[in-house]
Order: sequence, then C-alpha cells, then structure tokens
Amino acid sequence: MTTFWGIDARWFNVAGLVLDIVGATILVWTYASITRRRAVGEFAQMILPGPPGDPRNETLPAVLRARRDARFARLGLVFLLGGFLGQIIGTWPR
Repeated sequence: MTTFWGIDARWFNVAGLVLDIVGATILVWTYASITRRRAVGEFAQMILPGPPGDPRNETLPAVLRARRDARFARLGLVFLLGGFLGQIIGTWPR
C-alpha cells in the first residue's frame, strides 16, 4: 500500500475523480447557460447605456451574468485541474 503524507494513495485517486466530475459539471452547466442565452438572442440585443469602458455598463444584468459565467468556468477548470493532480498523486509509482 502506497501512502503520501500518511494517507492511502488510492484516496487521492478517488478525490481526483470526484473533483473531475464536479469540474466537468460546472463547465457543462456554464456552457449550457451561455448557449441558451445566445439562442434567445440576449447578447445580440444588449444595448449598453454608455461607450465601452463606461462604469454604467458594468451594472447591466447581462454583463453581470456573463461575468458570473466566466467565474464559474474558471472554477470548473480549477476543479478539473485539481482532480487530475489528485489522480496523478494517487497513481504515482513509488
């Protein structure tokens, strides 16, 4: 039985798989959310109250949702990378 930091290495593999599943779910959910809004035409019909860079643009619901989706996509990527790292640690030969 291989251990890392006093923990059975197989648990790193299990944790890695769980993180991969969570990360993939977040990424798929974010992609579906963006695709659904584009299908409705929300982005195409968005009218900004000011020129690009104007602070008034930052408070629009569509802009806030787009930023939230970008944060969720990054979070999903972090979970995927953490999951792959856990799998690598769990299967690293000793």
